[in-house]
Amino acid sequence: MLFRQILQDNDQQYVTATELQVVRFDDTRSGILQNNDSMAHCFVLTGIEGLFRKDQEPTLKYGRRVCDLVKDAFDCGGFFTSDELPRYGITRAEKRHMFAEVDKEAGDGNLVIMCAYDYALSTRIRDYLIAYFEQEMIDAGLLSTQELRYVS
Repeated sequence: MLFRQILQDNDQQYVTATELQVVRFDDTRSGILQNNDSMAHCFVLTGIEGLFRKDQEPTLKYGRRVCDLVKDAFDCGGFFTSDELPRYGITRAEKRHMFAEVDKEAGDGNLVIMCAYDYALSTRIRDYLIAYFEQEMIDAGLLSTQELRYVS
C-alpha cells in the first residue's frame, strides 16, 4: 500500500496535523495566491512527504484522487502541496519562505498542505483531510479507532 510505504520511507508510524497557519506571499506572481489576497492557509502533515509527487505515476494518481475528493466535497479548486512546488506560479524562493513560516525543512518527511481560500473553507478542508488520513491509517492497520493520534 502506497500510504504505508511513504510513512515507512519517512520513518514515521503515524500522521499528525498542525493547526492552520496564514502564510503571506506579498510579491507573488501566482494567480492562485493573488486571487486569495496573496496568502494561503497552510498546515503540516507529518510523515507523508512524497505522497503527492507529480513525477511518479502512483503518487500522481493518489494525489489526483485525494484532491478530486476535496474538490467534489467542497465545490472548490482543491488544494496543493509542498510536494508539487515550485509550480502554479509559486517560485522556489516562495517555497522556502513557506517552509520557514510553517517550520518545515526540505526532506524532513513532512508535507505542507496549502489552501488558497478563506479561513472557514480552509478549516473544513483540513478537517476533511485529517479524517481521510485517519481512515488511511486504520485501513493500513497502523491505528485503531480508539487510538486516533492527530494533533490539533
